[in-house]
Amino acid sequence: MSPRDLLGIVVRATGLTFILFGCFDLFHLVAKVLGLDAYYSQYSAGLTALGFVFWSVSGVAIIVFAKEIVRFAYWREPLP
Repeated sequence: MSPRDLLGIVVRATGLTFILFGCFDLFHLVAKVLGLDAYYSQYSAGLTALGFVFWSVSGVAIIVFAKEIVRFAYWREPLP
C-alpha cells in the first residue's frame, strides 16, 4: 500500500468523522426541539442546525472530492 493510498484512506476517514459530528449536532437539535436537552442548551437551535449543515456538507464534500484532494497532494506523481 503506497502513501498515496494511505492518504486517501485518511481523507475519507476525515469526511466520515465530519459526518459523525453532523449526526451529533442533529441528535442534539432533535433533543432541543423536543425539550429533552437541558445539558447542551447553551447554544440556540439555529446555531445547532447551522452546525449540522456545516459538518454534514463538509463531510460529504470531502468524501466526494477525496480523489481530487489526494491528486492535489501528489501532483507530481503520474496517475495510476
